[in-house]
Parts: sequence; structure tokens; C-alpha cells
Amino acid sequence: MSEQRLEASSRVALAAYLHDLGKFAERARLDVSKDDLDYHKQEYCPRRPTENGGYFNTHIHAAYTALAFNLIEQLVCSAARRVHGNADSDFIHSVCHWRHSRRKATAKLPWS
Repeated sequence: MSEQRLEASSRVALAAYLHDLGKFAERARLDVSKDDLDYHKQEYCPRRPTENGGYFNTHIHAAYTALAFNLIEQLVCSAARRVHGNADSDFIHSVCHWRHSRRKATAKLPWS
């Protein structure tokens, strides 16, 4: 397999994994508090009305995607700090501080 094809197939495999990350985390019963899960449901999951005037969240795996992605980011950031040591390095900054800019960008989702 050529290097170019290997890179392309690796990107597809990673995209497929990340697409289903929340489904894996939900089924694995990722250990999160009820408050964290409720917050992420409110932030990331669409709502549907009920007959009695309330609502329920759909696509719960979307909340788990955000929770699992946060956990992965924490683990990667922690590992990067152990390996690189310097919290001020460009690599540490890009790995550990990228998540803050991502959160700002997703703060106002259409169903929030």
C-alpha cells in the first residue's frame, strides 16, 4: 500500500471512530456525574416536546461524544506534559489550550 493511500485510509478510520465516539462512550457507561451528563445533554442534544408540555432530549450519544472527547483531551494533554515537560512549549499550548477555543466556538448551538 502506498504511503498516500495509507494516510487517506487512516484519516477515514479516525473519522469513523470519532463519529461513533459518543455511541461507544454511552454503551460503555462512561463514568460521569449526573450533573455533567445533564449539562451536556442540554448543550449538545436536540429537544423534542412531549404531550404534557415538557420535553425530552434525543441523540444522547452527542452528549457522550463531548464528554468522551473532553476525557481524551485531558489524557493527551497530561501525556504531552509528561513527555515534553515544558508547559509553555508550542506543542503543549496547541494540545492543551486548543480545547478552550473549541468550547467558545460551540457555545451557542442552534438547539441550546
